[in-house]
Amino acid sequence: MSTLSHVNLGNLMSTTSSAAAWANVHPFNNLTFEIDDHKRHQDVKKYEVYESPEDVLVLAATWKRMRDEGRYGIVSKLMDAKLFEQISPADRALATEIRDYYSKKIMMWNLKGNNITNYRKDLSKLIHSEGLILREDQMGIAYHLPAFYQYDQEFEEVRLSTNGNNLKGSMINTTLELQPIRRMFRKTKNHLGHEYWFRNKKDNTPYMLGLNVKNPLQHVWDTMFDNTEVLPIYGSFITKKKDDFEYFMIADKWELKMA
Repeated sequence: MSTLSHVNLGNLMSTTSSAAAWANVHPFNNLTFEIDDHKRHQDVKKYEVYESPEDVLVLAATWKRMRDEGRYGIVSKLMDAKLFEQISPADRALATEIRDYYSKKIMMWNLKGNNITNYRKDLSKLIHSEGLILREDQMGIAYHLPAFYQYDQEFEEVRLSTNGNNLKGSMINTTLELQPIRRMFRKTKNHLGHEYWFRNKKDNTPYMLGLNVKNPLQHVWDTMFDNTEVLPIYGSFITKKKDDFEYFMIADKWELKMA
């Protein structure tokens, strides 16, 4: 039995008129008041607000479709005129799905008393609006939401096909026969990488192995993952939790046992 380690694989892995009258009598009416950005207090926020004739989620869905089709470079921002020209009925339908999905998800977060982060608060504001008026700092959420939605749908398939409840502790230095389920790409503010999900055929428990996007041998691992029924992996398996879903994460120092 030979081993193929994570090292050998190269770690496979943001006026009114009254005001005018006041200006006529005020002793400082000839002064111009401007805010110097360099002198502004660090806690003062400055935003540019966009008003769009089209739902920004529709625009985001359109842009993701264009990227998936390999049509890069046609547009560079959500408010680009050319993007409005590319909208299809499918993009509108996807935007409706996204808004409905996250509206229900936010409701469940609130019912379960989950931590409502600033990101989730901004997400809620976007989802429960018509998407026609948007602050500049909310553009990132809108832009990435179709990709987040795709990831969440794929993750839901993993969750429903495995038993991720009440996992007991971690397992150190052992070999498990794991069945590949799905590989997914995940991009967040602090994370960019690929996730490879498995199940243990004995008890249907879920396992996840993360891989850096810059790994030069990712295509080798992808081929093995897609074309092998069971992969024997030796290493440490640590319990993790995503919302109310538990799973084992495969630690960095692992080895793939090869016959």
